[in-house]
Amino acid sequence: MQSTADTESDPAAGLIPARIVAARVRDGYTVALEFADGFRGSVDFGESIRSDRVTAALRDPAAFSSVRIGPRGRSLEWPGDIDFCADALRLRARPE
Repeated sequence: MQSTADTESDPAAGLIPARIVAARVRDGYTVALEFADGFRGSVDFGESIRSDRVTAALRDPAAFSSVRIGPRGRSLEWPGDIDFCADALRLRARPE
C-alpha cells in the first residue's frame, strides 16, 4: 500500500490508465476519441504529421484513415509501427 508521502511525490500515483474505446477519423488529421471513463474529445495530429518524418506516411488520407485501437485500448496504431499512447492522447484531447 502506498503512503501519503509516496502519492505526494508522484503526481501520477493512483491514476487509472486511459483506455480508448472508440476512434473515428474526422476532417483533416483529426481523430475523435471516446475513453472508458466516458470522456470524449478530439486530437489533431496535423502538426505531428507535417513536421515529423516518422509520421510522414500518414500524410496520405487513406493511410491516416487506417487507424485502429491498440490492445486493451492503450494506444492508437497505424501500419508501419506508428502509435500514440492512450494516456498522452487523453491529455491532448480537446473536449467535444
